[in-house]
Amino acid sequence: MDRREFLRGSLGATLSVASIGFTGCFGHSDPGQIEAYLDDTEGWDDDVTPTDNIVDKTDFDHVPITVGSGPNYHSFSPLAIEISPGTTVTWVWTGRGGRHNIKNTRTSTLTLRSGSPKQNGLFSHTFSKSGLLLYFCDRHYSENMRGAIIVTSPGSETEATE
Repeated sequence: MDRREFLRGSLGATLSVASIGFTGCFGHSDPGQIEAYLDDTEGWDDDVTPTDNIVDKTDFDHVPITVGSGPNYHSFSPLAIEISPGTTVTWVWTGRGGRHNIKNTRTSTLTLRSGSPKQNGLFSHTFSKSGLLLYFCDRHYSENMRGAIIVTSPGSETEATE
């Protein structure tokens, strides 16, 4: 059994119980799904539970995410956040690590595309409904330049994007 199978199986019950008391409870997003997607990214800490890697920003109206962080400048920071509907996230390019963009995965329940890769600039998006955004940089996907945003409303379920 590999480490991911162990984490999904053995820690599943623990994570389910631990998530009950966590702000927003991730709606119906699975912390294991986020862990599997971000496990090999720079900045993901394998020594803590997946929920400990997700930064709680549910009480913020605006959240910045750095694009081109880390030693190789192929990371997003913070790597994973939980926000509430109505929150605006602004990705801020550092100008390092080449050209970057933001694109959602096919498994995301929310869609987002920042356009063509660029070296510098800003990209903002206001999230209006609950869901899960797993995203990446087109040019640096193979280098695990990935991130996640969980949009939750207390007491609500996540909505899939058609």
